Amino acid sequence: MDVKLYVDLETLQLIEGPGFRNPVSTLRFKRGDAARLEVFFLTNSTTPTTIGDPTTLELQFGIKPRGRYDVGYLVYEPDWTMPAPGAENPSYLCSPSFNTTELDSAMQVGSSTGSELSEITLMGEITWREDNGEATSTRTFLVVVENDVNRGTEGVPSDAEPAY
Repeated sequence: MDVKLYVDLETLQLIEGPGFRNPVSTLRFKRGDAARLEVFFLTNSTTPTTIGDPTTLELQFGIKPRGRYDVGYLVYEPDWTMPAPGAENPSYLCSPSFNTTELDSAMQVGSSTGSELSEITLMGEITWREDNGEATSTRTFLVVVENDVNRGTEGVPSDAEPAY
């Protein structure tokens, strides 16, 4: 699943797109799938721009249970592809996996009691930092993950927790 996200650097919100400042409050994904996020950082809510030196820039995409800042990630991606130098419309790419043991546990996948969830509402954030400086983050947004119907092709779930 390819998803284009636009970050307004003035409000740090996800918005609909260049020139459309309407906030995007909820993203939807499918459990067990891989996603490909293409993130554009916009100045004046219109112009894609780079956000730092690509050799020292750290980006993170993380999803946790809604309202639970004190627990581990259900989905986490620290590996990003930076835009080419001088790119006309610079974008940042990452591919978070929604096939994690933590997400399966939160959705009670495989439950023998019939309590497996059809979907779950979580919270997400994109954070960036240059040269171990201060981190900047988007405003927290909602993430709805739908359970999957067709099973057996997603492979073995991986661990979402980042290594420190």
